[in-house]
Amino acid sequence: LHFQETLHFSAFDAGLCFIFFGFGFTTSSLLSIKLVLRFGKRALQAGVILMIITMVLQAVMFDKNIGLLSIDSLLIIQGFGMGLVLPSLLNFALRSVPVQFAGAASGVYSTIQQVASAIGIAFVGGAYFYFAGSSKRVTEMIKGYRISMYTDIGFLILLGIALYLLPGKKKATSKISIPGNGLTVLLLDRQREPGKIKSVTMPAIKP
Repeated sequence: LHFQETLHFSAFDAGLCFIFFGFGFTTSSLLSIKLVLRFGKRALQAGVILMIITMVLQAVMFDKNIGLLSIDSLLIIQGFGMGLVLPSLLNFALRSVPVQFAGAASGVYSTIQQVASAIGIAFVGGAYFYFAGSSKRVTEMIKGYRISMYTDIGFLILLGIALYLLPGKKKATSKISIPGNGLTVLLLDRQREPGKIKSVTMPAIKP
């Protein structure tokens, strides 16, 4: 709406901008699996920071004088940041939940996600239309867009705080008993994140 009413883009050009957003999202979604395994929740925090930076730039730059190249560049970076967060957020939020409560926790998560999406759209859209007014003056519509971006940034800051409060790396110790021949215990001390093995201790075998 802002692109067409304020920046006077055609429907085709406005839709074309969001193709770049989708490209960034798809690319980072594919990369996020490896990045999360290596960096843990820091990968998600980096995605939140990327989105905040791009939204601040959008609030400042998305006026009537901005060009398509600047818009496409910011949207592809914003999509990249979102792709780092969304695919892995469920796993991080529920990974410390006991197995017997996994089904209930997943249902609660999905419910809260849908409700939060509706509330977020209502707040952001309401902020835009409240400050843009009904006169369709360019200055007021730019102001409405900026306020809606700042509202988005506020929600992202809350998400960043929630990610910070999520449990970090935890150690898990597994004991395997092997009877006979003096080999009694194999200790595997590893990170809970897959692929992060810290140490392996194996007692010597005595004849």
